[in-house]
Amino acid sequence: MMHYEFALVLFTVLIQFCAGLALLVWLAGVHNYPALEKRLWRVILACGVVALGGSTMHLANIMHAPFTLTQVGTAWLSREIASVSFFGLLVLLRVLNVGGNKLNPVIALVGLGTVYVVSQVYRVPAVPFWNTIGTELGFFGTALALGGAGLAVFLHDSKEAEDAPRALSLAAGVCVAGIMLSLVQPLLALQGGAAALPEGSLVQTLNIAHGLGLPRLLAAVLGGFILCYGLVRGCKCNAMVLIGFALIAVGEVAGRMLFYAANIRIGI
Repeated sequence: MMHYEFALVLFTVLIQFCAGLALLVWLAGVHNYPALEKRLWRVILACGVVALGGSTMHLANIMHAPFTLTQVGTAWLSREIASVSFFGLLVLLRVLNVGGNKLNPVIALVGLGTVYVVSQVYRVPAVPFWNTIGTELGFFGTALALGGAGLAVFLHDSKEAEDAPRALSLAAGVCVAGIMLSLVQPLLALQGGAAALPEGSLVQTLNIAHGLGLPRLLAAVLGGFILCYGLVRGCKCNAMVLIGFALIAVGEVAGRMLFYAANIRIGI
């Protein structure tokens, strides 16, 4: 049976979506469209709140949550909570229009830093499937794939779409690049697992992953194709862009479920 904590799947995928979308808001110059930008920052804040709420479901006792910040100097888990909280605070300030769009690059860079910090929590030598560069690539890939797809959905469905072909092209390109990066992660994870695990455990893991691996691949590739096709066809294909985003999101969630299912420890 496949074992994973859906609270952690929800937390990591949503935080990476928030970071990716914040990056695209900055890079695509969405500040030129104030109404759209305001809507996007609200979406980022709402998703961040849901992500943090989901993460508390993983705690045995929610009253112990403040103690997770006591080891920022030595523990990646404490750094994860601190960086996510700081990122959320910056987004809240942006929603309240404190600092204006000059805050956008700061939020984007802090978001990228947060994705990196979250990835380091899983760089555990005792888990060979996690302890590869694929973990960082996969997490950043999820951020770019969902961030790009998210911007494409909101921008394509807005009145600014005709005035922002560069932003739409950037969103599509970043999304496709993110999908490719996230699909590299399981390949590198398998390489790491094959080098460290006995053959029996490796075969067992591959059998467990088989049920989600192919649907995850198909959802990501098909979602990217449908989203890009919808963008090329123009305003008459809003539904296709939305369907593409939904498939990409399903693929990323399935991929993260596989990631947690690969928590097979050695040497302990």
